[in-house]
Amino acid sequence: MKKYMRHLRRKMKDHRGITLLEVVISTAILGIIIGIVTINVMRLVQQAYMTRANDTAKVVYMALQTALTDAKGRGEFEEIFSKDDAHRGKDTYRTIPDIAIDGKTIGGIRVPGVDLGLPATATQAEKDAAIADLNKLKADKDLVYMTLSSDKTDTDSKIFKDLIDPYLMDKGIMEYTLLAEVNLNNKTVRSVFYTERAEKFAYFEGTEGTLDKTALEAKWNVLLRTKESLDDKRQGYYGTLGTGVKESVRELDNAYVKVDNTDMLTVEWGEIGPVGNGVITPEKRKIFAETTYDVSIVNVNDASKVYYKIEDISAYKRGESYLEPVEIGKESPKK
Repeated sequence: MKKYMRHLRRKMKDHRGITLLEVVISTAILGIIIGIVTINVMRLVQQAYMTRANDTAKVVYMALQTALTDAKGRGEFEEIFSKDDAHRGKDTYRTIPDIAIDGKTIGGIRVPGVDLGLPATATQAEKDAAIADLNKLKADKDLVYMTLSSDKTDTDSKIFKDLIDPYLMDKGIMEYTLLAEVNLNNKTVRSVFYTERAEKFAYFEGTEGTLDKTALEAKWNVLLRTKESLDDKRQGYYGTLGTGVKESVRELDNAYVKVDNTDMLTVEWGEIGPVGNGVITPEKRKIFAETTYDVSIVNVNDASKVYYKIEDISAYKRGESYLEPVEIGKESPKK
């Protein structure tokens, strides 16, 4: 019996448990793994939110631009956006403050202002002309903004809501915070902000003189428009830093679109129109050859419903004395 007990005690000694050091090390490793997973999950959640917020801002941008175009076509634009100061107000639209147009450095942070959109090779005369045009926009108070807030305060713009409502399939978008900037001179949307993380959007609180670094970095402030700033504030954004015409976009002088929906859907588009006696100048040919197009087929009643979209394609290729159509994908010059 004693021999058996000694054997049993020896066997128990050979099967020791986990030491405290092993527990500490295992816990530390597990904590590191959980930390890494949590950080990656949070990053993915943020990226998903920003993608959705930016897409929503784009939907509102397109809806508002469609509304402005339709209002212009019906001859109602000037009635909706009367330039009479008495018509401006928190329930309609307000003038964009000078700091958002001219730019300024506050607390070491640069507020960009309006980008004149000039190439590096622009002449002084071209720069002076662009500055003169911008100053005229300011003098005429043609850069305006409208807001909708998630807390539904009396600062909401009824005009803004009435304009976009018919063109939005998802009406819930209007329950969140929105700010849209419009150029009354060329009747285009300059930019749209969207967020679910702030109850309002504004350029500053109180008087412009109270604006400081803390206010610039607040989630409600729309003066900073770098990707880093927008991501930090969780602000969805779509637009231009210019005066309202998206960079690298121009109006076609003589545009045509042909849609054939018989055996299969075929869409032709481009720009034609003789210059002088039916002659396309070298300058016009160069523009044709270097222009790329974004083509979207959308619902006529809801511009946010896109059935088909192709981007950054060219309808022409360069020739010595003529232009001829090319198949999509064969040649696509850079913008």
